[in-house]
Parts: sequence; structure tokens; C-alpha cells
Amino acid sequence: MYLALMSSAGSAKREPSELWPAYRIGGEKNPSRLGDSGKDVIIWRVLLPGYSGAALNDSRRLTFQSAENPSGPIFPQETSDLIERAVEHERQEDCSRNQALVILQARGSREVLEAAIMLCRSENPVRRNVGATILGQLGNPRSFPEECCDVLLELVRSNPELEVLRCALFSLGHLANPRCQPDLMRFANHTDPLVRYAVAFSFHAPQTEEAVQTLLRLMKEREEVRVRDWATRALGLSEADGEAIRDALLANAVDEDEIVRTEALQGLARRKDRRAVAYLIEELLTPTCHVDDFADAAKIYLGLNAEQEFDPAELIALLQAKRQ
Repeated sequence: MYLALMSSAGSAKREPSELWPAYRIGGEKNPSRLGDSGKDVIIWRVLLPGYSGAALNDSRRLTFQSAENPSGPIFPQETSDLIERAVEHERQEDCSRNQALVILQARGSREVLEAAIMLCRSENPVRRNVGATILGQLGNPRSFPEECCDVLLELVRSNPELEVLRCALFSLGHLANPRCQPDLMRFANHTDPLVRYAVAFSFHAPQTEEAVQTLLRLMKEREEVRVRDWATRALGLSEADGEAIRDALLANAVDEDEIVRTEALQGLARRKDRRAVAYLIEELLTPTCHVDDFADAAKIYLGLNAEQEFDPAELIALLQAKRQ
């Protein structure tokens, strides 16, 4: 939804946040001026992700209605009210989108940061879960990433409940801060497969040999395929190289899971490993729903423009020419 807010032409140099002090929702920082509507009115358009309607309540503050449930309650604007709505949604184990939480993340403000920190330090695990989720994706681009990282690391080091641990680890992954890696490695052999999944998801470019070895172990995970997938992706995208890394990628190039195979072959392609060619040809000869990912791997290997479209047959011919 786009909300059109109008101001007089004389106020054109002022930001919407000055003109409407109550307005504090995602998109405030980057409004787009659509132009004049008549002589004396400027229309500002602000994107409200996931919302279908807006209204002024009795206190003249803007409130927003969910696009998924337009007949449902209109969300309040106050951070404290949104926090309670987000916590209640989590408490009910509702599988639908937590709209109040989405609003809080979109705001990306210091006020929301401080509220989320308080949640993370609560004795209630549901509140800690909500706090960790907010911190993982606070603002776009991310607001206060170092402070968010500090609090999440504090949380994972506090021996939290299993669900809170999972949530905090995934949130660290959204922050992609390399200083998290020593803490991630502590949980790489956790008995819970979803914790191991969170660890693999949260790894990005490995910073040490120990981190590389951790990913190599996770690439062999059999219980939870998403562990194997994300570990393969992390190592495949990294600058790390060597015989053990290439052999691990080659092993996963014949994995039973198609997504794992795409990640492995893209990793080999980045390293220009000739052993990837035969597997790429085979995958392109039998196209599936992930044929575009295998095509991307072929383009990486061949050094082609990633944005350029190629028919699988063209890529096969080019790969075969490389083999000769």
C-alpha cells in the first residue's frame, strides 16, 4: 500500500516526519515526492509494506490495517502497543505473519531498538523470542547493527531455551557480522537439527580455518537437508579454496537434493574446477524447476554475463567446447 500524505506547497522543503510528527513507520526516511496536485498541495507517497489501509484514531495518530486481514483490527502506532501485539501473536503460536513485528522492524528507530533489548533481557522466553526477531532485521538498511549483534550474542551465551537459541542464531545470520562466527561454531554440533540449520544459515564467508572445517562438517549433515544446503552455499560463495573444499563441493554436486547440487556446482564454477562441467551438462540436459540456477553456474564457469539469457542448449554447447 502507498499512503498519500498532503502538505501545502509552502511546506515542500520540509520532511514528512516534520509535517506529521505522529508518522513513524517504515518508509519515512525515503519518501518520494510525486509532484504537485493543484497549486497549493504537495503529495508525498510513502510505502507501507503489508498494509492496505490507514486511519486517524481519536488522538489524531496514524494507525495501519493489515493487507492480509483488512477487516481485522487497525494496528496502533505506539511502540509499546505494537510490542504487546507482537508478543501476543507469538504467544498464540499463530502461523500467519506477525504484522506488528513487521512494523517494528520497519521503523528501525532507537526507540524500537531499546524496546527489543528489554525484551531480550526479559525472563519470559516468548518476549525474548520477539526481541531477538526484531533485532535480526531492524531497519532497512539495518539500523544499529553492532548494538543488535551485541545483544544477540549476549542472548546466545546465556544458555537460553531451545526456541530462543534458534531464533537468536537465525537473527545473527540476518546481521551477517563475521565476529559472530566463534559463537556460531560453538553450536555446530548441537543435538537439535534446527540449531545446526540456524548455524549453517548464519555463516557467511568463513574467517578462519576452524570456520572452514566447521562448514565442511555441516556439508555432510544427513538429518536436516537445510544444514547441508546453507553450509554448501556459505563455503561455495567464500574465497576459501583448497583440495578438501573442492572435494566436498564435488561430493555435494551429486546430492539427492537439487538445491544442494546447485550450490555445490556454483561453488565449483567459481573456482573454475573442470570437474563441474560434466555435472552441469547433465543437469542442463534434464531441466527441472531449478534449471536457472544450474544455468547460472554454467555462466559463472564460462565467464558469461550473469544478466544475459541463454538457452540451455547454448550453454551445453559452450561447456562441451570447453572440455575439448
